[in-house]
Amino acid sequence: MYANFVVEHLDAPEAAFREWRRVLRPDGALVLLTSNQANPALAAARLLPERARLALKRTGAGVAERDVHAIRYRANTPGRLAATAARAGFAPVDQVYVAGLHRYAERSPVLARLLLALERVLPARLRATIVARYRPA
Repeated sequence: MYANFVVEHLDAPEAAFREWRRVLRPDGALVLLTSNQANPALAAARLLPERARLALKRTGAGVAERDVHAIRYRANTPGRLAATAARAGFAPVDQVYVAGLHRYAERSPVLARLLLALERVLPARLRATIVARYRPA
C-alpha cells in the first residue's frame, strides 16, 4: 500500500489506516510520505488563511488552485503518525525525515536552495516530510 501526501488531508486518519490494514496482505507493507507538522515552517503556514496558502502554492510551486486540497493534519507529527498506525494494527519498520520545503519554491531557484539549506540544519525529526514504512502487527 502506498500513500503519497494523503494523510494530511484525511478527516479520520485512524479509519483510513484501519482500512489499509484490513485490505493489506499479511506479508504486505504500508509506505507513506506525509507532511510533518513538527517542521516550524509548516506549522507556521497552517496559521495562514486558506487564501494566502493557496496564493503561496500557486506562485511558489506553480500548483493550480484546483489541485490544492483542504489540510487537516490530524496525524502529522512523528508521534501522532506512529500512534495512529499502531492503533490501526501496524508495526513500524522504519521512519525517516527528509527536506521538502524547497518544493514550495520551485519557481524561485534561489529561494528553493535557501530553504533546502536551512532545512538540512534542522534536527531530522523537524524536516518537512516524513517517510514511513509499516508492516502488519
